Amino acid sequence: MHRRPPPLGGAGRGTGPAPGGPGRPSHRVASGRGPVSRSSPAVAALGGGHGLAATLRAARRFAGHITAVVSVADDGGSSGRLRRQLGIAPPGDLRKCLVALADAEPLVKQLFEHRFTDGSLGGHSFGNL
Repeated sequence: MHRRPPPLGGAGRGTGPAPGGPGRPSHRVASGRGPVSRSSPAVAALGGGHGLAATLRAARRFAGHITAVVSVADDGGSSGRLRRQLGIAPPGDLRKCLVALADAEPLVKQLFEHRFTDGSLGGHSFGNL
């Protein structure tokens, strides 16, 4: 189709050893994650919001090392209120990413994502405070 010779060592797919057979590196499985080995990829992610947190949760399943650069430019909701009232960097996106990467129990993750509904804390997430 492309009129070029196949790569050295065979015509491509199906020419190597069978998966999990001799010649393949052994993998160990970390609890709650996919295969992790010395050859696991390192992942660098840049972004913010729900998208970066979802990407980091997915990357935890296969990456050996994850580096995230989280944008803190959020100006809405709880983060925007904290930024305006206290003059701090908005913590919401950073909180979501920390929860996504944490090896914490589900209850701890739920706690950090809990949003108050009443009083002066109404609208704030526990993890933002």
